[in-house]
Amino acid sequence: SALRNGDRDDLVSEQAALISAGNLEQQISVDGTNEIARLGNAVNAMAESLKANIAKLQEIDKVKSEFMAITSHNLRTPLTIINGYLDNVDLYDTVDELKKALSRIGESVKRLDGFAEDVLTISRYELGENHRDKDKVSVKKLVEKIAEDTKSTAEMHEQTFEVVITADSYVMIGKPYLRSAILNIVDNAIKFTPKKGTITLTASEEGGIVRVSVSDNGIGIKEDEIPKLFTKFHRGTSVTTYNYEGTGIGLYASKIIIEEAGGTITVETKEGKGSTFTINLPVAQ
Repeated sequence: SALRNGDRDDLVSEQAALISAGNLEQQISVDGTNEIARLGNAVNAMAESLKANIAKLQEIDKVKSEFMAITSHNLRTPLTIINGYLDNVDLYDTVDELKKALSRIGESVKRLDGFAEDVLTISRYELGENHRDKDKVSVKKLVEKIAEDTKSTAEMHEQTFEVVITADSYVMIGKPYLRSAILNIVDNAIKFTPKKGTITLTASEEGGIVRVSVSDNGIGIKEDEIPKLFTKFHRGTSVTTYNYEGTGIGLYASKIIIEEAGGTITVETKEGKGSTFTINLPVAQ
């Protein structure tokens, strides 16, 4: 039988008290269209909104915790390497040993610099400070310089590094940011490709679009990981097997940079066979 008005009002009050005490799963039983019913609907809507806001805050808190952990790791590891070599500098008896130590220190410095640049890029974008001045960048010259800077790293990993450049056009984009976007992809290719593997950096042009691609015959990417690749703090599950020291923000930063310049970044991959990342940018008018 239907509740009497007094009983119904008491029930609504009890249910509202449970919600106010923090039980947001509680719903007010609504019967009819009078003021009490409208109030019940309003409280139910408020509870749903609070649940959504709490979930959002929890996600933000989780991301902040992940960011702190990743930042600490990506600062501590290269600094430990640098300090280790510097602390043992008196033990190097030959010029070759000293050169090797300096090379390792240089790699760690580059890693710190790349991480700082990615963090700065993401911070500027998320704070709305993403209207950067753009340069008229020669794709040919930039890709040649990137190849020059990264080829030695691939060779240290006993990999073959090939470069094919047929594009001779310009694109409108901040030069340091485009360099960072391409380097992030090349760095991934080197780290996810085993010894004796091949990495190919190409720059071509077709139909007013410049394409910069980085291909490898490395470990590839699992199908269920592909939709997450360009999200912040994502690190593939294969990093456990291959002990890959990744930040989880490189591809996210690259996506921001390229899309802001009116381009796209895509990936074709097959687990165990390798990957090809492609940046498409319109030719500068």
